[in-house]
Amino acid sequence: LSLCPSLHNPNIEKRLLFMLSNPDPKIRSKVPFALLAQISYEDPDFLSKIFHKIFSLALSDPNPTIRAQVISAFNIEPCYKFLTLQYNLEPLTTLAHDVSFEVRDQAIQLLGKISEYDPFNVLVILKQILLTNIQIIDIKNLTQIKSQTSRALRHIFESCKEILPVYTPTFCDIALRELSNIPAGNITYFEQTFSDEISMNITKAIRFIAKTDIIQLNSRIQQFVNFFTWRLQQNITKELELSIIKTLYIILTKSAPIKGIDLDGIVVLL
Repeated sequence: LSLCPSLHNPNIEKRLLFMLSNPDPKIRSKVPFALLAQISYEDPDFLSKIFHKIFSLALSDPNPTIRAQVISAFNIEPCYKFLTLQYNLEPLTTLAHDVSFEVRDQAIQLLGKISEYDPFNVLVILKQILLTNIQIIDIKNLTQIKSQTSRALRHIFESCKEILPVYTPTFCDIALRELSNIPAGNITYFEQTFSDEISMNITKAIRFIAKTDIIQLNSRIQQFVNFFTWRLQQNITKELELSIIKTLYIILTKSAPIKGIDLDGIVVLL
């Protein structure tokens, strides 16, 4: 039913609504896709009831994977303008601050998609999410929390493309500080893993900015290139090494020639 054109059958809609509370989690996760494909979008009152029931499931289901899948059901164009209504924005904003990364990530991506329909309200929400996540990255210690937060950076940046240039300089300063904060001495396996993940995710975020608009990095390009070049000479994981190489490649191919950069030396490292 989620792949079929709307059959305009009220009995199907009633049956699907009943199935939202099915005890089988696989069924609960698929029903919103079918329901949103079959309903009519011409009656705002009816739509508000449907959206309320789906959001209730996304907010209350005990399984975070199911809740994330339920949010992703809204990723169809007919839903977008209705999601900007205040009574839909409120639960979506709550989900964007959920304890589960899966749920937060889906909600943030959805906010990014609906922002063009109501930029005034939606971008305010995304701005707060962006600033909160950047601030967490800048907190000393709290490595595990920072690791989890950094995973969302790229999707937050994608969702905030319109306002990102305003906050890129602040993020770049924080990114350089955090990337340079390499653990020393005896640390646990988990601390090293969290540290590597933070470095990986920040590097991916820098790569996204470089791909989107290299000009945003202009004042920090030389610092990033110098740092990444030095980092490649250290003992790091293959995954982090590959991420740094990809980011360096994007920066060097997108930017104008950089004074003081030894391209031949970088090529040898690559």
